[in-house]
Amino acid sequence: MSRYIVFLVDFFRQIMRAMNGEVHVFGVEATVLDGNQLALPAGERRAVALFMRQKKGTDHDWDLAEKTMSEAGWGNIKHVLAKRITLKGLNGKAPLFTDCYEDALVNGSALLVYQDIEVSGESSSPSTS
Repeated sequence: MSRYIVFLVDFFRQIMRAMNGEVHVFGVEATVLDGNQLALPAGERRAVALFMRQKKGTDHDWDLAEKTMSEAGWGNIKHVLAKRITLKGLNGKAPLFTDCYEDALVNGSALLVYQDIEVSGESSSPSTS
């Protein structure tokens, strides 16, 4: 019975965090470090979209974005863009974006990693963590 209560309390906390938060997306260029979460080859430079939950109405928290990226095994982070996004604003976009949005809202963050920074002037296909 106590496991069930712990599960419910944790689930309730996640819902409350999600209700009090909004998702910001940070576009960055970063270098893969040894021991990264995706087991990518160290030294590669990639474009990354970091979906991150923040308190509603706050400015883009680049310091927290960099910390989150560093903890996931990324370095030499170059800021490119940041904006608030909504689920409604993702209508018509690839389901992968909606998945990242929902993951960030519930779990705090989600990474969308592109194969290369740029391929013939266009971004390449993403993968997620």
